[in-house]
Amino acid sequence: MERDWLDYTGYVFNVLATSAGLFGLFLAIKAYRVGVQAYEVSAESYRVAKEQGRKTFELSLLTELNSELSRVTNNKEWQGPGSLPKFNSMIYSVLLTFPRGELPLWDLIARSGQSDKYLNEVRDNPRVKVYLSKAREGKKTFSLTASVVFSLFDEVHEAMRNRIE
Repeated sequence: MERDWLDYTGYVFNVLATSAGLFGLFLAIKAYRVGVQAYEVSAESYRVAKEQGRKTFELSLLTELNSELSRVTNNKEWQGPGSLPKFNSMIYSVLLTFPRGELPLWDLIARSGQSDKYLNEVRDNPRVKVYLSKAREGKKTFSLTASVVFSLFDEVHEAMRNRIE
């Protein structure tokens, strides 16, 4: 049987079509890999954006706590040298947004409400003890209230630093 030019042309087209199909398959695999990488980058960007949004929200709440503490300190809204500062009820709801134990002195003050029954627990707080020990050493004169206020400022500022770093 003789082969004519039509048979040879058919073979060439079959080879070209197979080559084009394989090339298309190669491109599809490459596009799939690029798509997977783009998805991973997108997912990471979403995670980072979500984390940044949370940090920004928490920083604004910490700023609120700082402002409230400054307001209470400036207005001298406590009863005497042995009493605790009195905050508005908003403080407790703000504290619920933070992980438990991150602002332990704030939690304790918010739980105490208008009563001084938590005074011993406040005195046992490590930050308050530092300020009270400075007062005992004669370096500075800090009352319990001043020690608590300075400790509350320290807690807020440390929490802010943790979110900025």
